[in-house]
Amino acid sequence: LSLIQSAVAGRKRPGPLDFPHELGLSADGRKPPEHAGGLDVHEVQPAARASVPSPYLRPIPLEDFSLAADVVAEAMEHFDSADENLLVLEKNPAHENALSAVFRAFHTLKGITGFLKLSPIVDLSHETEALLDAVRSKTLFFGPKASELTFRSLDLLKLMISNLDAAVKSNKPFQPSRDVSPMIQAVKAFMREAVGPGASSG
Repeated sequence: LSLIQSAVAGRKRPGPLDFPHELGLSADGRKPPEHAGGLDVHEVQPAARASVPSPYLRPIPLEDFSLAADVVAEAMEHFDSADENLLVLEKNPAHENALSAVFRAFHTLKGITGFLKLSPIVDLSHETEALLDAVRSKTLFFGPKASELTFRSLDLLKLMISNLDAAVKSNKPFQPSRDVSPMIQAVKAFMREAVGPGASSG
């Protein structure tokens, strides 16, 4: 986050960046577990999908391409950390250091993409962060469903950061994923069922 804050102040752009464009690969080329693959958007009822604002589907113009490149670079670092620590959490849900690292990755991603007003990334990061915060507070156990949703959210965030990287390189608007709305609704629905009506962040 300090890198992005510095870039906002000084607009200093780091070196060139190569982002893995295949969804599901971390920056070092590792594949996630099999269950962390494509989104099962059919889990979300049509009425629930329709309740999420349509602006998630609209291309978002980038006002500062240099800053956007910085965001992509920092996001990649946090993806690596999230991948590594999610695998630890999957085996040991009580591992507090791994949980904190994953939470921090989503929290930071929400913050740095907020500088660019990328609401699809910000909102998905926020909802997943809320899930992880419930685990941190012992309100929710990081079981198979929580793990699956976190992996899916991470995969989708990787895809959108890849889209952001493509937008920077082509000097075009950022194109969100059509899966953002159902993914957000899936996390919210799980939180309502697992924790209660007040569990969702909004």
